[in-house]
Amino acid sequence: MATRTLETVYRDRHMRVYKWTGLLMGDDGTALQVDEFHHITVHGFGAFDGSANLNILGSNDGTNFSVTKKHDAGSLILTAAAIEKMLTEPRYIKPSITSGNVSTNINCWVVLRTDGTT
Repeated sequence: MATRTLETVYRDRHMRVYKWTGLLMGDDGTALQVDEFHHITVHGFGAFDGSANLNILGSNDGTNFSVTKKHDAGSLILTAAAIEKMLTEPRYIKPSITSGNVSTNINCWVVLRTDGTT
């Protein structure tokens, strides 16, 4: 199990794009502090081999993480490539890969937007 580094892809006044790449079975990502952004969209893609799950975890203290909720109020757990809007708005978020096999290799991109985005 490894903790994958968060990378910044894009930043402007109203939008931020971040990614964690090469998430393998048992890996998680460094926590991202969401700050003033209120619209969170998650894009998971790659090899979801061995029934891999990409869990999007949230925390308000940066230490105790739980699975977040998606726009339709279900848990934000991806089992295949997908884009989902997050319903919950915790202070910190991070990905975590549960289950899978030696071929599991997932990328997770997150887009944060403010209310000022058109």
